[in-house]
Amino acid sequence: MLDLLRSAVWLASPLPLCFLLAAIAWMLRHRSPSRARKFAVAAVVVLWVGSMPLTGQILGEPLENYYAPVQVAAAPKADAIVVLGGALTGAQPPERPNMAMGSSADRVWQAAALYRAGKAPWVIVAAGERHPEPGLQIEAEAITEMLLALGVPRERILAEGKSQTTRENAANTRAIATGLSARRVLLVTSAQHLPRAVRVFEDEWKGTGVSVIPFAADVTADDENFTLSVLIPSVEALRYVTRTLKEYAGLGALVIMEAVTR
Repeated sequence: MLDLLRSAVWLASPLPLCFLLAAIAWMLRHRSPSRARKFAVAAVVVLWVGSMPLTGQILGEPLENYYAPVQVAAAPKADAIVVLGGALTGAQPPERPNMAMGSSADRVWQAAALYRAGKAPWVIVAAGERHPEPGLQIEAEAITEMLLALGVPRERILAEGKSQTTRENAANTRAIATGLSARRVLLVTSAQHLPRAVRVFEDEWKGTGVSVIPFAADVTADDENFTLSVLIPSVEALRYVTRTLKEYAGLGALVIMEAVTR
């Protein structure tokens, strides 16, 4: 069911949907020119709307503001910090001799900042590789390197590099957190991903007595006043809208699974 939902969401994302509508228009160009034109116009509209910053604002703000972002100094103290993967690409010599930071690397920076501020004595890294390749550095190792560079001592970092999904992140860090006798854990991930991540962690950690405290990183939704620039499509907005739709799909899948298992 989850795989079917993921496939449906991928197809409904702006770019795949645009290509689908354009393909239908091309197939109808001789048999029904008028319908072909309608599908062609629909393809353009879908791509335009799906690439507008305004669309990203409308879709993204409810997710990013679900847990209000706070400054590091205002974050509560906890027993450990859990930072999720999806932030870095590991080194893969000789083509890529060093790790590369992605658009979500802020979560690693924030985790290090929380540690340096004395918010927790441990940093737990949960980051595997969805598509492992020969010679590719596991993301957990890359994140550990970045944490070290940002001032977190190696002996205070506990990393697991096998998880490939948020559910596996939660399952694989459960034993680590309970092994530390943790009662409060700061969960650090992108603001957009945080509502789903918290829900998954609370479900996986049920019965452990560990409280999950959300901490938002990678806050990108823009709530500035309306300007014409928010109507101009961009690649960045298209990527953001696509990621946001995936997060809504993930939340929808959780609701469905919870309803089925009740």
